[in-house]
Amino acid sequence: AADAPSRDQLWTLFVHSAVPMVGFGIMDNLVMIQAGDLIDNTIGVRFGLATLTAAAFGQIFSDVSGVMFGGVVEDACARAGLKTPTLSAAQRQMPIAK
Repeated sequence: AADAPSRDQLWTLFVHSAVPMVGFGIMDNLVMIQAGDLIDNTIGVRFGLATLTAAAFGQIFSDVSGVMFGGVVEDACARAGLKTPTLSAAQRQMPIAK
């Protein structure tokens, strides 16, 4: 049986998992809000769309941008020097590391 991951290994795993999620969340919400606002103030006004409809279209743009640019956030984190956790295959399968 493999040894349990150390506190430092678990912290590195946490940061390596959390930072890209936070970065992606910021990007995703920024696109959604900006796109929804632009749609609401242009197409929404012209065609009488409800604000909630414009927000839904903003969410669609946000989802598409997330699919297209999801790897960009992870690549930026890697270039910034975010440490990769050094866990063995057995340690990665442990409940504490999932």
